[in-house]
Amino acid sequence: MEQIVGIKRDLILLKHLLDRKSCNRLNEWIKEKRLKKPSLSILWFLFRQNQKAKLTKLDGRYVLSTFLPPFPSPAFERYKQKQILDFNGQARPYQLNLAVTHKCHFNCSHCSRTYRVGEELSTQRLVELVKELQDFGICLIALTGGEPLLRPDLEQIVKSIDERATSILLTSGDGLHQDRAARLKDAGLSYVSISLDHYDAKEHNLFRRSELAFRTALDAIEVSLKNRFYTAIHLTVRKDVVNDKFLTDYWKFAKGLGVQEIRITEPLPSGNWTWKKEDFFLGDAENKILDDFCSKAQDRKDWPNWMSIPFAEREQNMGCSGGKGCMYIDAFGNLFPCDFFQVAFGNIRQEPFETEWKKLTAQFKSPFRKCPLKEKISQLQSLFPEGAPIKPLSFEEACQMIDQYASIKELPDYYKKIGWK
Repeated sequence: MEQIVGIKRDLILLKHLLDRKSCNRLNEWIKEKRLKKPSLSILWFLFRQNQKAKLTKLDGRYVLSTFLPPFPSPAFERYKQKQILDFNGQARPYQLNLAVTHKCHFNCSHCSRTYRVGEELSTQRLVELVKELQDFGICLIALTGGEPLLRPDLEQIVKSIDERATSILLTSGDGLHQDRAARLKDAGLSYVSISLDHYDAKEHNLFRRSELAFRTALDAIEVSLKNRFYTAIHLTVRKDVVNDKFLTDYWKFAKGLGVQEIRITEPLPSGNWTWKKEDFFLGDAENKILDDFCSKAQDRKDWPNWMSIPFAEREQNMGCSGGKGCMYIDAFGNLFPCDFFQVAFGNIRQEPFETEWKKLTAQFKSPFRKCPLKEKISQLQSLFPEGAPIKPLSFEEACQMIDQYASIKELPDYYKKIGWK
């Protein structure tokens, strides 16, 4: 696997952006949908959204990160369609995180599935749902849980994802042995992301509440790389580890493992962390340390890529992507703006995905400049008694909650720059 940075990376991206066949297909789609075509300056701005990411060449295609399909591919062309829709004021999600089970052998401190209960979706409904998602325009489907590898029909679900979308497995590594990995590869799985929250076994096991967690993750990483999956490790950056020493040591450890990417998420008030005090979560000082480190790290060839969700969702970038860039469906069919937002806007067990999405988008009319969860922690906590099972609010209660957030009127910079008012 070859990593590419600097001018060579930019030239490859630019060449793909200007590829005649790809441009012709995109122009035909724009005409068919009767959309406005972006100016060259807007196209250049959209192109530069991915400029800092390293490129990894794998099996004849290029990967920017686990948050985008590889290119060239039909799935990546659909991502470019999503950007054109953004420009036309019709923001639609391109990524969906799909929990195929809530079962898990671990009991991680931060897990957003904690306290959720219900009957899991059948294989038939999940396969039908995958088709609905791809018909809608979703081009990146992340299979999550619980632990998705505990789902015995996972290969069948992966196989139902065709060339219009890229699949990624979000896992603790529990169950990713050689035979399973080979079957998932044959079924069409593209990316694997394995949770690894510390380079120290004791610390990781404590966070995951299992003495097996660290060894399980390392074994899974080895299997993933052996089967030539684009492999990432997933780090939840708690306040106590946001410093140059930890981030540098973790990066060195990741390099030694041979993974291509480090995916970063931040603590949010969800699951067991629903009732944490505001000072538990990252503040401005931690955000600056994290952003500066990730930015400086991106031009180091042959070192893992850093892909930070917190940075991408800063107000000067995309803002909150819930409902506009990504969505989440839990194992029981409840539809959420994201994995952490404990307010459902419908259920796809009986209703088509697009029907339920319209309910959500009627409330999420404009992108939020900041994460509503972090901005309204106390209001969120008041809705859920501590320690009680977290159940989705009624649609009416959910709408009232969103009305409180609607006071945050200013758009993220990304949407301002492409013409949103």
